[in-house]
Amino acid sequence: MLLCINNRAKASDDLIWYEDRNEVITLAKEQGKNILLLYGRTTCGNCNAAKKYINEAPLNKIVLENFILWFCNIDIPEKKAQALDYRAYYDESITLPLLCVIDPDNPMPALSYSTNRKNAEEIAAILNANLPTANEEITAVPNKAYIADNTLVISSANTNETLRIYTISGQLIDSFDKKDNIATRSTYTYPKGMLIINSSSGWSLKIIK
Repeated sequence: MLLCINNRAKASDDLIWYEDRNEVITLAKEQGKNILLLYGRTTCGNCNAAKKYINEAPLNKIVLENFILWFCNIDIPEKKAQALDYRAYYDESITLPLLCVIDPDNPMPALSYSTNRKNAEEIAAILNANLPTANEEITAVPNKAYIADNTLVISSANTNETLRIYTISGQLIDSFDKKDNIATRSTYTYPKGMLIINSSSGWSLKIIK
């Protein structure tokens, strides 16, 4: 009886979850993409939900163009060992999955990491904040944002859009409607560090508090 071991798991007609670290890094370098690591279990409901969001529209298009997928099944010792570098971002008291975005040319530290259950919008925020530099979209609309005196100022050509503010790990911290070209928002409750602004009009920006 032959036992065939396949280091990849087909997710859809387009997306493949690879399971070998060396293969993932090689492919990412060749294709100019970043790596999205999902560190978890096949029996984990949160992990399966994250994979489902990633495999389906609209996230699958972002992933197909910008990321190589790596699934590390931590119940298989040899697979878990391949992701040992990223084990520092997770301990048993934290809920799976661990999602890491990795630059294949500089695998450590991760560009971004996040734990616990994430919905599709939160995962989209993580992906959009960590696109490969060569693939970052340049918008013709002069969207601008900055923080001064604990006030967020956002200007854009759109006068009717919903803005969502996320931490770099994908946690939603604020959401509001903008009804004019310029909007302001108090940032007293925002955490310090890099933040991501996502617009319902399709643009996103990074700012630092």
